[in-house]
Amino acid sequence: MHYPKIKGPFERDKQTKKVIPGKWTCPEFETLLHTPWVFSEKIDGMNISLDIGDDGLVTIGGRTKNALIPAPLANKLVGCSQNIMGCVLECCEGGTSDGNWLRGATLFGEGYGPGIQKGACYRDDQDFILFDIRTKSGRWLDDAEINSVAKKLCLDTVRSAPHVCMLSTAITLFAEEDSASIYSTKTERCVAEGLVGRPVGGLLDKHGGRIIVKLKTRDLLGLDLEGVL
Repeated sequence: MHYPKIKGPFERDKQTKKVIPGKWTCPEFETLLHTPWVFSEKIDGMNISLDIGDDGLVTIGGRTKNALIPAPLANKLVGCSQNIMGCVLECCEGGTSDGNWLRGATLFGEGYGPGIQKGACYRDDQDFILFDIRTKSGRWLDDAEINSVAKKLCLDTVRSAPHVCMLSTAITLFAEEDSASIYSTKTERCVAEGLVGRPVGGLLDKHGGRIIVKLKTRDLLGLDLEGVL
C-alpha cells in the first residue's frame, strides 16, 4: 500500500500557494489545538515502503509504481530486506510478538541523503529511516512498538525521539524560528524540514482515518498567527 497523504494545518491560497492562517484543513486540528500531541521530525527525502509477505519476502516500493529509487539507496534497501526476512523467520520460530507484527506488515520510511531532494545536508551517503509501521490487520504501531521493531532490524527511526506538546505550541514555535535537524550527521547546520504529529494515544476522525498533521518549516516560518491560536 502507499502511505496516506498527510495534511498541513492550514489551507493554501490557490493563486499564491501560501498557507492561510485560521483556515483549517481539518476541523479536528482546531478542536484538538490545545491538547497534547506527539511529534517526530519530518525528513526531506523520498517515500519508501517495504511490504512484507506472510512468508517474510519483502517487496520494495516508492510512493508510486513509477518511482525511481537511486542505486545506492536500492542497495541499502536490499540489505534492510534481508534483515527483515531473517527477523521474521527468527521471531516467528521463537513465537515473539514482533514476528506477528511483521508478517504481512508494511514498513514506511524515507530514503534520504545526497541526490535525494535536499538530503545532502543530512549525511554523505544515502540511507533509509523508518517512520511508521502498519500491520496486516490495519493497525498502526505506536512509538514503543516501532522502536522495538527498529532495534531488532537495526534500522534508524524518527520515532526514537518523540516530543510531546500542544499542537498550538508546535505551530507557534515553527512560526517564530526554524530548528536544526537532529538526524543530520554533518557539522554544518541542517534545517529540519518539519514535524509530523499525532494526538497522544492516537485518534481517528469520523471517517475512520488517523488524525495526523505535518508542520513544514517553509510554510509556517514568519507566519502571522495573531488571533488564530
